[in-house]
Amino acid sequence: MARSRMSIRTRLTLIIMGVTLGCLGLGFTLVALRQVDSLRDQRLAAMSVMAETTGDAAVSSLSFKDAADGHDVLARLKTFGDVEAAALYDEKGELFASYKHEGALGAAQWPARLSADAGVERRIDGDAIVQLPIVYENQRYGTIWIASSTDALSKEIDSFLVTLLTIGALLVILSGVFATLLGRRITRPILSLADVARRITKGSDTSLRAPVVPGPGEIATLASGFNAMLAKLEQREQEVVSSRDTIRAVIDSSPVAIIGIQKDGTVGLWSAAATALFSTTEVDAIGKPIAAVAPDPAVMALTRLWARAASEPVGSIEVELTDGLCLAMQAAPLPGGGVVVAVADVTERRRAAEALAERAQQLQRVQKMEVVGRLAGGVAHDFNHLITVVMAAAQMLQWRTAGRGDVRGYVDNIVDAAQRGAALSRRLLAFSRQQAVDAKAVDTRAVL
Repeated sequence: MARSRMSIRTRLTLIIMGVTLGCLGLGFTLVALRQVDSLRDQRLAAMSVMAETTGDAAVSSLSFKDAADGHDVLARLKTFGDVEAAALYDEKGELFASYKHEGALGAAQWPARLSADAGVERRIDGDAIVQLPIVYENQRYGTIWIASSTDALSKEIDSFLVTLLTIGALLVILSGVFATLLGRRITRPILSLADVARRITKGSDTSLRAPVVPGPGEIATLASGFNAMLAKLEQREQEVVSSRDTIRAVIDSSPVAIIGIQKDGTVGLWSAAATALFSTTEVDAIGKPIAAVAPDPAVMALTRLWARAASEPVGSIEVELTDGLCLAMQAAPLPGGGVVVAVADVTERRRAAEALAERAQQLQRVQKMEVVGRLAGGVAHDFNHLITVVMAAAQMLQWRTAGRGDVRGYVDNIVDAAQRGAALSRRLLAFSRQQAVDAKAVDTRAVL
């Protein structure tokens, strides 16, 4: 978790420092081990030369069995302050002479006896010990054994190690400085890219560009690709803004109110027509529940539409508001959830449809009356022909029976009925608009 919060510069610096420390540690360890072994070998080699020289000087003492002379030969080693003890052994391995440095209380103790064929031995075990056979002209006279203090060797090794650690510390410091400078040089362009990306994410203009890194390196390629991506992003953003503005202009110019309802039932889109229809501004509608911005019963209709249209498109339905307005609504689901509702004011259209239906009924009644009038006119016309014949015949009878009073009353009744039939025919023709009405003043009392 802590590592994930580290910056790229810190990680790069730690990686460089880790690799440097690992390489320095491995290299210095190998050098130190090799140098310590070299110093030990040099010390043993120097003691071997010392032992060989002392052994050559003790050949005569061993040859003549002169132990005092052997002691004198070994006593010459006191000039070497680090030699703590020495011993000579004859050809049988018996102790012949010995030497111990004054004050060397902790000196290694020489063996009490050696084997007759004791070979070469060089080792450092607390003290540096060298054991060499004494050979002169291919004849073995004995063995010399020398023990020397390793204090000087330890100091030399310690001095070497201190020097090595000092050099290592300086190299670590230099590597840290180098790693920091290198990390800054490498991460500065990357941090610039990250800063530009962060500013764009926070809403800055997409026309921002990362600084151009000179050279053909990977960072330059990354910066170039990042700027190309930003250019493409700016182009896409302009296209999206243009499309959004165009769609918004189309929505606001539409006479139909367009309302977007989100999944939680709040308003996400509110067109200018919706403002005019519901008398609620876009600022007051956006983010509010649809029930708070649309009046009843349109609220219930919109709520039902929103619930149904979440899965499938909903056909147009009409709802009448309490103020007499009639709204037609249609909804369709949105891909990301929610619905878009189109609301149109169809009050005038409904009124026009009702007026048209009433006029159609009136026209139908007029057409019926016209048909009745035509029928009445036809009947009156035919009846008029019949009455004409009856009237003519009645008038002939009336003329021929002028002197006969017994039938004159019958004939007068026929003429009177024919005249009333003619009047009826004229009224029917007047109803059918085929003859003018013969209007005249009458005495209602006399008629009654």
